[in-house]
Amino acid sequence: MLVVALMMLFGGSHTVWAQAPTITIEQKGFTFDVVPLTGDAPASVFYDYRALQAHTGFETAGRSVLFFYQNTQTGMLSLVAVHGAPALDVTNSTGIVRFIIDRLPRSSFLEVQDDPQDQYEFAPPIATLRWKWHTGRTDGVVISDLGDDFDFRIAPHFIQGVNDWVLLSQEPNGSVRNTVLPELNQTLSFRSGAAAGRGVRADFSIHPSGNIHTFTPLAFDASSSLAPDGSEIMIYEWDFDGDGLFDAQVERPIVSHQYQQSGRVSVTLRVTTRGGTTSTVSKELIILSQIGARGIRHISTPTAMPEHTFRVTLTLHIEQDMAGLGVEEIWPQGWIVEAVQNDGSVLKPERGQWVFANTLTRGDTKTIVYDVTIPHVDFLNGLPNYFEVEGVMTANLPRFVSQIDGESQVEIASCLSTPVALAHYDFNTQNIDLRLSETISARQLAYAQGLWFEGGDLPATCFNGVDIQAFQIVRSYHNLEISVDQPLPNGGLLRGVRVHRSILTNLPNAELYRGGRDLIRFRVQLDIDILRDLESLAITEILPSDWEVLAPSLLDVVYHSSNHEWLVLGPLMAGQRRSLVYDVVVPQSTPANDYYIRGSTVLPDSAFSEVTAGSSHLSVVDCLSILIAVSHWELETDTINLAMDNMIQSSQAVTAADYWLYDRPIPGTCGELIDLKTLQLVTNYALSGVPVDEPLPENYR
Repeated sequence: MLVVALMMLFGGSHTVWAQAPTITIEQKGFTFDVVPLTGDAPASVFYDYRALQAHTGFETAGRSVLFFYQNTQTGMLSLVAVHGAPALDVTNSTGIVRFIIDRLPRSSFLEVQDDPQDQYEFAPPIATLRWKWHTGRTDGVVISDLGDDFDFRIAPHFIQGVNDWVLLSQEPNGSVRNTVLPELNQTLSFRSGAAAGRGVRADFSIHPSGNIHTFTPLAFDASSSLAPDGSEIMIYEWDFDGDGLFDAQVERPIVSHQYQQSGRVSVTLRVTTRGGTTSTVSKELIILSQIGARGIRHISTPTAMPEHTFRVTLTLHIEQDMAGLGVEEIWPQGWIVEAVQNDGSVLKPERGQWVFANTLTRGDTKTIVYDVTIPHVDFLNGLPNYFEVEGVMTANLPRFVSQIDGESQVEIASCLSTPVALAHYDFNTQNIDLRLSETISARQLAYAQGLWFEGGDLPATCFNGVDIQAFQIVRSYHNLEISVDQPLPNGGLLRGVRVHRSILTNLPNAELYRGGRDLIRFRVQLDIDILRDLESLAITEILPSDWEVLAPSLLDVVYHSSNHEWLVLGPLMAGQRRSLVYDVVVPQSTPANDYYIRGSTVLPDSAFSEVTAGSSHLSVVDCLSILIAVSHWELETDTINLAMDNMIQSSQAVTAADYWLYDRPIPGTCGELIDLKTLQLVTNYALSGVPVDEPLPENYR
C-alpha cells in the first residue's frame, strides 16, 4: 500500500533505483547502506505538512524515522526526519527530541520546519534542532540541498515519546526497507560521494615494534585495516622499498619481510574490498644496522630554563660481546656537558662522546650520567622553544650503528609549570634543582598545600602561587605516582570542559545592599565550553547554606535543589557553548561580610573535577558609598531603590547639593555627609552621563 501511495502522489513517475546515490550510515560499529526515496516533486510536497503534522505515510506512534529523498526533476537531495505521535506510556504523552548536527554542507537549508514554534538553530555546518509535540501530533524537519559529496553526523537526544529510531531505504523494486537502529541515543555518521569511500581504511603495524634492524624477520600486520559492514578485504598488496612496485600480493593480512640494508624506506599497503573499493596507506621506516647494544635515555625534566642545569641518564644494554663501544650525544651548540658517572668509559666533553676502552660482554649493563647546562637566553632563538638531542652508539667489532631510544626533547621556557617546579623544589636550597626526580614527594605536596592555604610564590613559576586547580593537579600526580613529564589520565583536569562564572548584581563591585525595600537578589551565569564530545556533565555550585537558588526549568538540564547540582544531558558536541543562568535570594538577616561561590564540573568518564573559573566574590553591605547611593536614590521616598541603574540624574545631583548645603546625611550611607570634593564628582557624573562604576572621561576629571 505504501508503494502505491508513493506512486499516486507523484503521478506514477518513478526513477530507476540505480540512479539514486548510495549513502553510508554508521553507528557505534554498525554500518548501513541506504538509498534515497525518489519522486518528481520537491521534498516539501512529499512531507505534506498540514494540520500541524506530516503526511508522508511513515508516521508511526512512538517511532522516529529518518530517510533521504531525491527530487528526480532537480536532483536535489534532502534529509527527512519524522517523529511519530508520542508513545502512549509516557507521562503527559509529550514527545521531546533534540538533534545536534555538525559538518553539514554549507549549501544546505531548512525546507520544512514542522511546527515553527519549535527551536531551530540552523547555521551550517552546525545545526541544533529541538522539537516538542503532543498527543495525536507528529513533528519533524526537511533539510535540503545536501549535494552529492558530504560527511556529516547527528548527535540525537530522544528525551521522551520515542521508543525506536528507524532508517528507511528504497529497494530496487520500489519498496521501502525499514532498519531499526541498534542504539537510540548514539551518534549517526552520514557519508556520500567521495566521502563514502572512507568506509574502507588501510592500516598496518610491524612486529616486533621499536627499532628495526637489518636481517631481522619482521611481521607486517594489516589486521587493523577496516572494511564497511557487509564487505571484506580480499587483497593486501605490499610495497616494502618505496619504489612504486608492489612486492607482495596476498589474501591474508600478515606477511613476513626482512631488510638487508640499513637506511630510510617507505612502506605502502593497498587493500581492496570484494566490491573493488581500495584504500592506501604509507609509513616511513628507519632500518638500522644489526644491533649490538641498546641504549635508553632519560631526561630529568620536560621543561628547563636558560642558565639552569638538568640531568641525563643513559642505560646501555650490551646484546653481544664487543670492543670499542662509542656513545655520542649531540646537543645544540653552546650547551655544556659535564660527566657525573662514566661507568668505565672516557668522556670527551666538548664533543659529548664516550668510549669504552675495555671489551664488553653480552648481558652487561652500563650507565652513563651527565649534566647539561643551558646557555643564556640570547643563544636560544626566543622562548619558549623545543630542543632535541641526537644520540648514537657505534662499534667496529662487530660493526654496528644504533640510535639511542627514550626521551630526546626538552622545552626551554622562561617559567616552569607548577607540577614541574614543585617536583624539582629543593628544600635545602629553597630553590629549583632540575636534576631532581620528576615525581612529586609527600613533602613537596604538603609544601604546595601550604602555598594554597597561606599564599606565596613557587620559585621559577614567574611569581605564580598555587591555586586550587593547580593544587588538584599536583595532588593527582602524587596520588597516581605519575612523573610530571607524563600526562594525567584523560588529560588531567582540562579533559573535556571549561566553565566560567559571571556574577551580576544591581550594584557595582558585586555588592549586595541590605537596606533596600526589595529582596536581596543577584544572578549567576555559567558559560560552558565543550572541548570534546560528551554524553553529559554535572555542575555543582557551593553557596552559603541559607541562600536560596532559583533555577529555571530547561529541556535538557536536570537541577537538584538540595545540593545545587545541575545535570546537563547530552550528547554535547565539541565546540559547543552552553549557558546556565540562576538567581540567588539572600536573606535580609545575612551579616554584612564578604562571601564566595565555589563550583566544579564532573564528567561521567573521569575521576577528576574541573574547578569553575571566573567571578566568585560578593560583599553584603549595610552602607553604600556616596556615589552609588546617589545613583540609586529615589527622591520621592528618600530611600535607596536597587532597581535603578548606576547613572546619576541631574535631579539627584541637585538634591545632593542641598544635602551638602544643610549638612544632611545621604540615605543608604549609614549617616555619611557629602563633602565638596565628592559633590563635584557627583555633578561630573551627572553631566557626563557615565555610570558611577566607570571612570570619568578626561575632560570631566
